[in-house]
This record gives sequence, C-alpha cells and structure tokens, in this order.
Amino acid sequence: MRKSLFLCFIGLFVITFSGVTIAQENTEHACKAPYDSLFQRNLFIISEQKPTYPGGSKQLQKHLLKYVHFTKKGKREGLFSRLTFFLQVEKDGKVSAIKVWDSQKRDLVKAGIIEIRRLLKILARFKPGKCHNKPVAYKITLPIHIHWG
Repeated sequence: MRKSLFLCFIGLFVITFSGVTIAQENTEHACKAPYDSLFQRNLFIISEQKPTYPGGSKQLQKHLLKYVHFTKKGKREGLFSRLTFFLQVEKDGKVSAIKVWDSQKRDLVKAGIIEIRRLLKILARFKPGKCHNKPVAYKITLPIHIHWG
C-alpha cells in the first residue's frame, strides 16, 4: 500500500512539473513575430500592448498629413482620397520606415508620388509595443481618408 502510494506521489510530481515546463515553452513561442513581406522582416501586428503615439492616433494623423509632401508627379496624377500608411516602429519607439499606399494598392513612395524622408526625422517616438513585458518591433497600419479643399 505504501509503495503504491509513493509511486502515485512520484507520478503526480513528475506530471505536475513537466506541465510547468510545457507551459513555459508555449509562452516563449507566443512571443515570436511573423514575417512581414512589406518590410521584409519579422514584425508584430498583434501583441499584448500596441505602440502608442504621444497625443493618440488623431495627433499621428495630423503629423502624417502635415509633413507628407506630394512630388510634381504626384500633383500631376491628381488628388488621393484614401491613403494607407504602414509604419515600422522599433523596440525603442522610433519609426524606422514608412510605406504609403493608395486605394489601388500602389506603393506611392516607390512610384515617386510622395516624399517622406522629412517625416521620419520629425515624428515623435512611440511608446513601444510589448510582448511579455518586453519591447518589440511592430507594424502599424493606419488608413487615412483625406478631404481636399
């Protein structure tokens, strides 16, 4: 009787601690960012805490529209009513890359329609996104509808 009770206790002990290590392994894998083909690197799009801009998303939209510069080619092509901004926010909160697409899924920066170099220098740092309380690189998608005139 004592021997079987002892073996049950040992079995329960092994099962309990093996479950803890399995749970720890699962949380480590949960903090791996998927590959993002737009920026060609691993970036989070969903995490426990998203990056936040000082003043909120409305302030971010104002800054983006204030400092985006349409080139001569962009002015010839006409006015855009909807732009989608993709921002790459690093672990320290700095924006390291920006892509801008129109409603037809065209990269306006590559097409030479929009100039954004100044924008990268002017944008304030974000409060970085976090996964398991550690800062992570993050991709923010921000659609903006523009009303001209």
